[in-house]
Amino acid sequence: MKNCVVCNKEFDSKRTKYCSPNCCWKFHREKRKEYNQEYQKKYQKIYNQTYYPEHKELLIQKSNQYRKQNKEKINLYWRKWRKTHKGQKNIYALKHKIKYPIKHKARIYANRHKQRSSKCSKCEATEDLHFHHTNYEKNEGFTLCRECHWKIHKK
Repeated sequence: MKNCVVCNKEFDSKRTKYCSPNCCWKFHREKRKEYNQEYQKKYQKIYNQTYYPEHKELLIQKSNQYRKQNKEKINLYWRKWRKTHKGQKNIYALKHKIKYPIKHKARIYANRHKQRSSKCSKCEATEDLHFHHTNYEKNEGFTLCRECHWKIHKK
């Protein structure tokens, strides 16, 4: 008499470690999952260390190109996501409010009091303007377009 490797049930067999085909499938499914996870970790690390830094510009360009070509598809996806995840956005906002109370107050103040000028202070663009805070406690900063704001935060 042997015990099954999966369910620990006693069974009578000389050749196998499993009491049934279902237990055999469960065992091998789990092994395959473990192998896939290890494989993924190993190659994700290689990808992050070598491939991505060498091809970063191309990957960003392809990603932006895909976003431009599939705007409707992406918008539809996010609309569905918001319907199925109602309230989660609020959870994230609440966590941010608790973690960074000064930033949260500064953002509310900037939005309420419209501390923005009508153009970007770097490139003088007039669309998609953001307020960049230099000091959250004193609520100091200046107006930038989205691209210039991104460049500052990317540094």
